[in-house]
Amino acid sequence: MIAVIVVVAALVALSRGLRRSAGTLDALLDETARVEAGDYSVRVPVPERGMRPVRQLVRGFDTMVERLERDEDQRRTLLNDVSHELRTPLTVIAGNLEAMVDGVHAADEAHLTAIIEETRVMERLIDDLRTVALSEAGTLQLHR
Repeated sequence: MIAVIVVVAALVALSRGLRRSAGTLDALLDETARVEAGDYSVRVPVPERGMRPVRQLVRGFDTMVERLERDEDQRRTLLNDVSHELRTPLTVIAGNLEAMVDGVHAADEAHLTAIIEETRVMERLIDDLRTVALSEAGTLQLHR
């Protein structure tokens, strides 16, 4: 009789743990769909009790989403910085060319040299972008 009571108690405890874990897994599944849609602000509360592998899975999910969110923020910042840095030399080039066309500046060596320098600035920026892209893709070759 005692053995039956112990088995029943163990089964009840196990079923509670499974129910808690199932609820956590359901929440994890719902939040995974939101991440798939591009919402990286989601987090799943780590259960205080329940099966250890489920708690580890939730911690891993939250860490992964935090990294994705941070990477997305860095990507946005990089795009904003790059667009600003490319816009500046383009504005200088366009301004100088318009001034030449309007007759404000002569198409002399001094003004053309300024345009050439700004195109070189743009070339360096574009080369730097290419280097970043190769590095991100893991195909950047290092030469000692």
